[in-house]
Amino acid sequence: MVTLVIVSFVATILAQSLVHLLALRERVRDHDAAARAGLLHERWFRDTVSAAIADELGMPGAFEGGPDWVRLQTQNPLRGDGIDVVEWRLAGAPGQKTLEYTQGGQSWVVVAGRWQEPRFRFLDRKGRWHDAWPVADAKGEYLPRAVSLEAEANSGPTTWLVALAADGSLPMVLRIQEGAGAF
Repeated sequence: MVTLVIVSFVATILAQSLVHLLALRERVRDHDAAARAGLLHERWFRDTVSAAIADELGMPGAFEGGPDWVRLQTQNPLRGDGIDVVEWRLAGAPGQKTLEYTQGGQSWVVVAGRWQEPRFRFLDRKGRWHDAWPVADAKGEYLPRAVSLEAEANSGPTTWLVALAADGSLPMVLRIQEGAGAF
């Protein structure tokens, strides 16, 4: 009788431990999936922004931005190959902003409602951060040196900082001369 009581007591403890271990495993797996998705979203943002191409202001592909949006011509769009104009936009109600990606007239929500008070910022060649681009006193700068996306998340402050690979002082202007046979 004593042996049965001891065995049942040990079995109960083992069963409770197994249930606790399975619940812990589920939480770790969910956290890992969320972390991987967050890294993928950040990578998409970095890949498109870091491949920005400078173009003259006023042209359709000119780099422009404000606290809630960035529009640029990139060599690395998320859809398709080649150069395309894309836009990253922060939309939604205050405290529940989403990050949206637009290319070719189609938009996708990349990060949904996790951020509070996010904003884009732009670094000029003099090392000053601005809330909009282009900057009036940064003559000849077609691209910022870096773009930052800063936000408060449930897990704490989040900053995605992207250095631009292209020289922002050299606009990419492609002119085709008819009959000349050259670009």
